[in-house]
Amino acid sequence: DAPVEEIAADEAASHQSFEREPRAEAAADQTITESAPEEFTPADSPDQIAHPTSEKVVEQQMAVANLGRLNSDDAFQQICLAFDDSSPEVRDAAAQSLYEWSAHTSDAFTRALSEATPERRRRIGASIASSGLANDAINRLTSESHEQTDDAFLLLFLMAQAGETSPLMRAIETHPNNEVRLAAVNLLTLSSHQNILPAFRRLAVRGSLPTEVRYAVMEAIYQISNKQSSSAGRDA
Repeated sequence: DAPVEEIAADEAASHQSFEREPRAEAAADQTITESAPEEFTPADSPDQIAHPTSEKVVEQQMAVANLGRLNSDDAFQQICLAFDDSSPEVRDAAAQSLYEWSAHTSDAFTRALSEATPERRRRIGASIASSGLANDAINRLTSESHEQTDDAFLLLFLMAQAGETSPLMRAIETHPNNEVRLAAVNLLTLSSHQNILPAFRRLAVRGSLPTEVRYAVMEAIYQISNKQSSSAGRDA
């Protein structure tokens, strides 16, 4: 018969081997879990929507941020769904994620806005502003790269059409570069948003505007007024 010590050693080795196998499986499962991107899951109950916890908001932000790295239609739909979230932080993460989702940023936002409800459209426009994308785009309006300039122009135009005009109004009033100010005037004029005319009229009487910028604002007022008069005449 085998000595008692050898039998005990064999049993211990067998026990350790048995323990290592489930541990290895658990480690493999953890690796798979960590490598797979989280999906955005909106709050289910009205109470969760009204009172989201800070931990839940952070989880949702991370999940939405991961979606921007996935060039799939499912990821696009989930990003758009995140604009309906009650948390501004999650909506801002959705704007950043949508910006990263495609190499053609303006195309992604154009599609998102065209498929959105009026309320979601408003939230997308607001998130472009509050996420910092608008300020970045404003500073690229005078970039030496035509591609960057065009991309910035289109993103800001879509934002203004969605009803968010405050970043461009601030640029007209305070930006140190007059070229940027003039581009902002042009963008707001093209957007034809209903609030632009009264806002331009308030700007026109401010003495702090450079002469060139004030002239552009007054010209925009004239163009918008004529366009509105023509539309009213056709509708009459």
